[in-house]
This record gives sequence, C-alpha cells and structure tokens, in this order.
Amino acid sequence: MDNSAQQVNQADQFSAAAPHWRLIQGVMKKNSRVNLIYIVGLIPVVFVAGLLLFLTLENFLSGQATYGDKFGNAYEVEGVAAVIVNLGILGLVCWLVLYMVYLFKRSPGLLRLHCGVGAISSLCIAAGLFYGLS
Repeated sequence: MDNSAQQVNQADQFSAAAPHWRLIQGVMKKNSRVNLIYIVGLIPVVFVAGLLLFLTLENFLSGQATYGDKFGNAYEVEGVAAVIVNLGILGLVCWLVLYMVYLFKRSPGLLRLHCGVGAISSLCIAAGLFYGLS
C-alpha cells in the first residue's frame, strides 16, 4: 500500500471515530455536572458531621457521653464508658468521611475500610453503653 492510500485510510478512521469523540466529550461534561451536584449535596452532610464532631469533643472534655437513638431515647454515661462511646462516635464521623471519599474515588479498598470502621465504631458505642448502663 502506498503512502497516499495509508493517509486516506487513516483519515477515514478518524472521521469514523469523530462522532464517538464528541460523545465522550459530552459524557465528560455531564459527569462534571454530576460531580458539582454531589459537592453541593455534601455541604449539609459536612455541616452535620462538623456539628457532631464539635459536640462529641465537648462531651469528651466534660467526661460524659450522650447518645440518642431514632426513637427519641437518650442514654448518658460517664467515666470509662463515656470514653468508649465518644471514641465510637468519632469513629462514625470517620466512617462518614470515608464514605464521602469513596464516592469520589470509587476504590474497593476504601469501601472495605469504610465498612470496617463502621463496624468497629458501632461495637464501641454498644460496648460503652452496655458497660455504662449496667
């Protein structure tokens, strides 16, 4: 095949790929809009996590822990149990942050770490409440 035939063949391949390239560019633009929506939607989540972090650190300094459930019950413990519960609540804040990082990175390792931190945090809260309320 001579040089001019190769150039024509390459030009045909490029023109055939051009619509796909435009489609990929459209997906990339749409994807950036979706990321913007994620970021705007995460603003209230970050605010609530910051508030929870502030209240937990305040409880940590006062030597008590207050934990409420979805049924409106509030549990208060003091001493060693309070430290365990507060560490569990701080772990839940880390659990939330890891999930937000997972949403952007989509790494299986981050998802496993997120699940592990959530399980350990929940066990700390349950153990602290069990120890403090018994």
